[in-house]
Amino acid sequence: MPVPERVRRVCGNLPQRTTRLPEWTIAGTAPQPVTTGVGRDVTRRSDLDDVSILIADVARMSRVRFDQRVRKLGLTRPQWRTLNCIIYNEGIQQRLIAGRMEVEPITVSRLVDVLEKRGWVERRPDPDDRRGKLLYLTPAAGPLLARLRIYSDLTEAETFAGFSPAEMEQLKELVARARHNLSAAIQSPADGDLPPDPA
Repeated sequence: MPVPERVRRVCGNLPQRTTRLPEWTIAGTAPQPVTTGVGRDVTRRSDLDDVSILIADVARMSRVRFDQRVRKLGLTRPQWRTLNCIIYNEGIQQRLIAGRMEVEPITVSRLVDVLEKRGWVERRPDPDDRRGKLLYLTPAAGPLLARLRIYSDLTEAETFAGFSPAEMEQLKELVARARHNLSAAIQSPADGDLPPDPA
């Protein structure tokens, strides 16, 4: 399926964004220190806490910006997230999408119903599961996918405006390492590394 040439970066023409201060900073009244049972002040944030919040905020705002664009196509966020799962995993089982999107299987079933009615997705029998369905894109989805690619490139250009190629490579490497760390960590239970509850 042909995909249009990736959109040129327009980083130099994009305005810089400012970081919004916490409400208590604007009001001029900082919160009182609160300590845990092990004596830690939970109102004091570490550098790692701040990095985690920044990563989450970038992901959230990127989705909001993408939402603003795909709304013109009549797509909701759950719909384009479902499409995205199928784009990168064509032939995926419907139930696996529910796990990746962290929603109930019935929710994904309804989303696929809508995409199927619009002619973009088709269900096929799963040869390994009589009750299961595999999801595939249809040829009619081609123009939609091309438009989504353009919107994705534009949103990425805005997100990383002013970044040099070297900075982009370093960022990808660091975030990939963080993802690897968490991927390994979630394979084991977390109960053992928690401090004891206060008496």
